[in-house]
Amino acid sequence: MGCTRIDGGPIRQDSVLRLVRAADRPWLLTWDAARPFGSVQLALAVLEAARETGAAGAFIANEFPVVGRRRLVEAVNPRRPNWFL
Repeated sequence: MGCTRIDGGPIRQDSVLRLVRAADRPWLLTWDAARPFGSVQLALAVLEAARETGAAGAFIANEFPVVGRRRLVEAVNPRRPNWFL
């Protein structure tokens, strides 16, 4: 199993479209780099659900870690919601 680098587009939707067009496997898993706190187990669960249903997704809570002076996560704070029309 190898990896291929795909240059991103001007906006996120363009980047995802480029990835879809370059894909040559029956399954495509995208990961939002702005929310890097998912796990391998989460990705595997999404893939298993996709195999069973044809498509699947997971959404991580809109939170961010607060790192203290000792470089350890001291709290997890909710972000204010973003509203798009």
